[in-house]
Amino acid sequence: MVGVVSDVFVTPASRVTKGTVLASLTCDDRSANVAVAEADLADARAQLAKITSGAREEERRVATSNVQVAEADVQSTNNVFARYDALRAKSGTGAMITEIQVETAGDAMKAAQARRALAQAQLSLTNAPARREDAAIAEARRAGAQARVQIAKAEAEKCVLRAPSNATVLKVNIERGDVISVTPPPIAITLSDLAKPRVRAEVDERFVERVKPGQSVAITSEFNSKLRLAGKVAAREAQMGRRTVLGVDPADKNDRDVLEVLIDVDKKDVEAASMLPVGYRVTVLF
Repeated sequence: MVGVVSDVFVTPASRVTKGTVLASLTCDDRSANVAVAEADLADARAQLAKITSGAREEERRVATSNVQVAEADVQSTNNVFARYDALRAKSGTGAMITEIQVETAGDAMKAAQARRALAQAQLSLTNAPARREDAAIAEARRAGAQARVQIAKAEAEKCVLRAPSNATVLKVNIERGDVISVTPPPIAITLSDLAKPRVRAEVDERFVERVKPGQSVAITSEFNSKLRLAGKVAAREAQMGRRTVLGVDPADKNDRDVLEVLIDVDKKDVEAASMLPVGYRVTVLF
C-alpha cells in the first residue's frame, strides 16, 4: 500500500508519550472500508434484534384481531347453516328451503372454520419465539460483521504513526505531501527513550575476557575533560563483530573484531548523560 503524508505532528527533540500520533497518511480507501464495515455491522445487529425480539406489538394486535374476526365469521356461518338445516327439516310444513341453499350454507361454514384455523395459526406464529437456528445464524452474521469492522479499523490504523513508548524524537524523515509505502514501512521518524541513557561500547578482541556483566566502568570524553560518568555493564553481545567506531588516532587498526557491550549510566549521572546528544562519542574505561 502507498500513502501520502497528510500531517506531521512532531519535530526533532519533541518528547512524546506512548500512543501519541506522530504523523498521519491519507488513506481514503481504508476509511471507506471502515464505513462500509460499520454499516454492515449495523444491519447485522438490526437483523439479530428483529429475530430475537419477535414480532412488533402492532403485528401481535393485528393477528389477535384477525382471530377475533374469524371467530365471529364462524359463529355467523354456523347460525346460518343451523337455521337452513332446521328449515329443510320443516320443508313438508310449507317452509321454502332447497338442498342447494343448505349445502351453500354448509360450505360457507367450513370455509369460515378454515379461515379461523389459519388466523389462529398466524397468531401462534406471531407470538412464537425465534427459532434457535435462526437466532444462531443471525448471531454468526453479527459476529462476522464485527470482525470485519475490526479488520478494517486495523488496516486504517496503519495510516496513523504512533509512538510505541515514551520517547524523544531524534529525526523526522518525512514531511507533508511525501508519498511513502506502508508495506514495507520506511524509517519515517526515529525515536529514542532518553529517560534511561545507555552507552554502546566496542571492546577490542584483545580485552574481551576482561569485561563482565555488572562490572563498574567510567565514561569520559576526549572532547570534554570535565565529563566523567559512572556506569555498569548491562549486557554484552554473544558474537564478535566488525569495528564501527573509529578513533582519532590514525595508528588504530580498524580491521580488528570487537565485542559490543551495553552500559547503563548510574542514576546519579542520568541527568548529565541526558544532556548529551545521541551518538556523542565517549570513551569507556573498564
